[in-house]
Amino acid sequence: MLSLIPDPASAPGVAVECLYSTGVDTPFTFYYAGGDFDADPVVTMGDGDGTVNVDSLRVCEQWAGATVTTFVGVDHSGMIMNATVVAAVVSSVLKT
Repeated sequence: MLSLIPDPASAPGVAVECLYSTGVDTPFTFYYAGGDFDADPVVTMGDGDGTVNVDSLRVCEQWAGATVTTFVGVDHSGMIMNATVVAAVVSSVLKT
């Protein structure tokens, strides 16, 4: 079967400004005892932004030419409201 998602480790071929946050408890694994998906899973927490785990967030670090800015303790939806993050985005836009 052909993958609908290209290799995430491959750079997209355009300039990328990657901003993400870590340090927020994030679901990492879900275990459904006996394969019973109607039951509540046992959730193992890990690092991330509360929605996306840190391993996925860091994929852009592999991309040639990507500029990466990290934050700590800002949750996923907070990335669009946090004053420090917004200032970083504005600074990046004004540089171009």
